[in-house]
Amino acid sequence: MSDLLHAVPVSPTDGEPVPGSAVTLEWESRGVTDSHHVQVSESDRFDRVLVDAMVGTAHSLQLLGVLPQDGRTLYWRVSSHKGAWSAPAAFQSGSRRAVARPGSGSAAFPGAGRRPAPIVAAPAATAEVPLYLRSTTGQGELVGAIVVLVALVLFLVAVLAF
Repeated sequence: MSDLLHAVPVSPTDGEPVPGSAVTLEWESRGVTDSHHVQVSESDRFDRVLVDAMVGTAHSLQLLGVLPQDGRTLYWRVSSHKGAWSAPAAFQSGSRRAVARPGSGSAAFPGAGRRPAPIVAAPAATAEVPLYLRSTTGQGELVGAIVVLVALVLFLVAVLAF
């Protein structure tokens, strides 16, 4: 099955520099899949993972302020659900802080009309702290929606109590 389902990094690759604190990882999938798994590491062996994310059917992942910004080489890889990991792709982390422009979204690539890239963001103070994202059930979007709904209900209860 892994021969039929695999993903291939598209951008960034070949050690290209990524300025600022935002990076959008893009990949292509071979075959139909219901989820992708993305990892970013300081090592091409992935023994120190900085980002570990399940991203559903999206073909890109936008990271804002969660990676080191000191010019070091970082590695990333992607796999389709039940597929093998791609070969690692490398990029050079930004050395200056970038400001995200409202509405900039994810970079376009073949397959327009797909869902927009999930965005993983952290405050600048935690940019050096490893971020691990994993949905053990594969239902990360549903869990996120439930958490938001519960928070909204609690907020409304607190407002109506006064």
